Formats: sequence, structure tokens, C-alpha cells
Amino acid sequence: MSKARLLMSKLGAAKYISHLDFMRTARRAFIRAEIPLRYSEGFNPHPLMSFALPLSVGHESVCELLDVETTSALPPDAIKRLNAALPEGIFVSEIYDGGQKPGLLRWLELEGRLHYDGGIPDGAVEALGELFAAETLVIPLRTKRGEQETDIAPRLRGAAFTDAGGGVIAVRAVVSAQNPTLNPNAIATAARIIGLEPSFAEWRRVEIYDADLRVFR
Repeated sequence: MSKARLLMSKLGAAKYISHLDFMRTARRAFIRAEIPLRYSEGFNPHPLMSFALPLSVGHESVCELLDVETTSALPPDAIKRLNAALPEGIFVSEIYDGGQKPGLLRWLELEGRLHYDGGIPDGAVEALGELFAAETLVIPLRTKRGEQETDIAPRLRGAAFTDAGGGVIAVRAVVSAQNPTLNPNAIATAARIIGLEPSFAEWRRVEIYDADLRVFR
């Protein structure tokens, strides 16, 4: 019996695979790679595997962490065998023994692209920088109790904006990963306050950190 943590990426068209289908894809990859997973006991056994931080549909990532338990030690060529069994856009880059407890994961670094179909409004980059530098930033957020006005400033550790050309503003931000979570789309929602809500936005997770902003593995 062995426990391992996989560092995975989900890119391109694969970003439209739901979290549950992502789990099923990973499970099938282990089967095809002939790496036997350990299953829970009981009436309805299931493979012992879980992602540290579920990824929303439509978002890319190069830092997904998957914890698995197998019935024996992973073979030396496990990464090669798994990647051969995974679909395009999903791949394993590293495998670790053990790792930090998922509850200690605190911050998430993002790359984003805000698309403006009519071109970037004059002064938009500077205005967004000033907005996100404020000590408070109150926006409507959906919760289990409905929509509530929420100050998201404590859930941000900085956001930088640059003109990427072609009607796109590039974003680099660090947001709260959990307890509480800040969905990256809140950045686009906040831009609405100053009339700069994009036509659409896309996001990619690039790194995850603990409470002290140390890389989480």
C-alpha cells in the first residue's frame, strides 16, 4: 500500500471537463496504466483519491494536486504510463510521497485575461490598478444565503494589470484559495464598479501557497 500526490495540469479544451469527469478521467488513467488503486471498504467501494482544490469548469491549471492511494508502490515510470493514458490537455508533471495537509492550502496565484470586444477603454489599466489597490473593495457575491455585499479586499494579496494588446488586459493576482474562497470571476465583477466589466474573462491557476506564501506541495 502506498500514498502519493500528483502535480497535474489541465489545459486547452480539457478545461471544459467537469470536476467529477476529471476524477473519472484520472481513475481510468490508473486502470489503463495498470497501476492498481486502493478502494474504500463497505457496500459501495470507491477509489481513494481526491483533489486538494476542485477546479471550476472553464478554468485552466498547471498546479492541480491529486492525492491517491495504491495497493503497491508506484512504478518508476508511473508518470510516463499515466500521461500515455490521459487525454490531450491533461498530464502529470511530478509525483510526491505524502505532502502537506490540504487544509493548510491558503492562497492561489492566477493568470487572467480580460477581453473587451470593443477594445480596451482609455485609462482602463490604470483605473483597475487603483481599484484593486484600495483598502476595501465591496462587491455583490453569491452565497448559500443568496447575493450579499462582501468586501473582497482581505481575500486578495495583490492584483496587477497590463495591456496585452488585441483588446485584452492581462491579470496577475493572488486570491484566497479556501476558508474563504474567492472565485477569480469576482475580479471581473469588481471591474463593473468602474464600468470596466469585460466581455468575458479566462483564468489559469499557476501556483498554490500556504498561509506564509510558500509554495504548497
